[in-house]
Amino acid sequence: MKKKILLLAVCMAALCTYVGLSYTPDGTTDPFVLENIEALAADEVEPDVYCDGIGSVDCPINHVKVEYVWGSYSLD
Repeated sequence: MKKKILLLAVCMAALCTYVGLSYTPDGTTDPFVLENIEALAADEVEPDVYCDGIGSVDCPINHVKVEYVWGSYSLD
């Protein structure tokens, strides 16, 4: 009787291991995860901003104090 229980336990462990290792997700991703990834990657694109002069305004490109900052800003 102990051999049958041990054999059953080994078979169940092998089956669980096989199912766990052979499982592959369906490839769908939560839309909130995709929005977060896009938000993090948005800072990698250099903005269309121009900085001129010497002053007290921070330039968003290189964080140097300038007099004027102009260009196209977007709220996307």
